[in-house]
Amino acid sequence: LVIPHHQQKDAEHRLDSVVQGNQNQLLTNYAYGHVNSDIALVPYNTLVNFINHDGKHPNAKIRWSQSPIHRNEYFELTPQELLEQGFGLLMEIVALRDIAAHEEVLIDYGPEWEAAWLHHQQHWIPTDGSAE
Repeated sequence: LVIPHHQQKDAEHRLDSVVQGNQNQLLTNYAYGHVNSDIALVPYNTLVNFINHDGKHPNAKIRWSQSPIHRNEYFELTPQELLEQGFGLLMEIVALRDIAAHEEVLIDYGPEWEAAWLHHQQHWIPTDGSAE
């Protein structure tokens, strides 16, 4: 999924403002991007659901793939050109140390994510009927 950077704040606002049970979630919370890019990438592999944040003691990191099918030249494309190309940008989850069986995989989401999460926790108000 590609979200043009200039649309991220608007999408964030809409998704934050309209919450109806479990029907909507803040997708951009899971997007990877860069301030100098118009592109935000959202991983859609089922394994990413089992990776969580630890800013102090991560045991893994995410990096651009070393695979020959990863296409570095896609970094130079506009969002529209990237959508037309399709498959080719790959990320890898790499262990920083041995990870034991049944141990949670933890990466550092970064200080911006952590600040946004703390802000969310401090200001979140459950929707009516959500506790039922």
